[in-house]
Amino acid sequence: MSTWYPQIIRQVAADDALSPGTANSHVAVASMLFNAGGVLGYASWGFLADAFGRRKAFAISFAVSAVSVCYLFPFHHGYGEFLLALPVVGFGLFGALSGTFVYGPELFPPSVRATGMALCNSVGRLITAAGPLVASVIAASWFGGDLGLATTCVAAVGLIAVAGLAFAPETRGAELPSDPFAPGPVQAQPRTRPITSKEM
Repeated sequence: MSTWYPQIIRQVAADDALSPGTANSHVAVASMLFNAGGVLGYASWGFLADAFGRRKAFAISFAVSAVSVCYLFPFHHGYGEFLLALPVVGFGLFGALSGTFVYGPELFPPSVRATGMALCNSVGRLITAAGPLVASVIAASWFGGDLGLATTCVAAVGLIAVAGLAFAPETRGAELPSDPFAPGPVQAQPRTRPITSKEM
């Protein structure tokens, strides 16, 4: 979405016969509002998670994202509607991203916490890196160049997260996982027999 909404807004500006400079100005304002909503999503997710639980906070973020994306992208809207909806899109999307850094550490014991978090985030980013390319191919092949419909289709992959939420443990109020052993230096075991000349 963050890749294609600027181009969609430029298309709206072109349909209204606006100059490229005005179109770029529209994109800049829309980007600020999208990111402002994202900042609020980042900042508020922890409070939502403490108030309602981690799973419900994710469900709220997913629901806000789904409703705002399904409203904004599959249909043709004017610039004003983008200004109203993009902060809501940003709130839902970035809130869910923030949640991974609250929820993730609560799933792994200290010995693998950094590895678990890095693996989860890296696999997700590896998969989503193809999003802009896939969206452009879908737009050109299936929807006659309609980036809004293509973006909606690619965003629908996020429904996998909703299905995964059904299996996610709730960690609010639970103690952080601990390792089954106490970390520390390995103690040398005393020898039970004398060293022989062959071992020297």
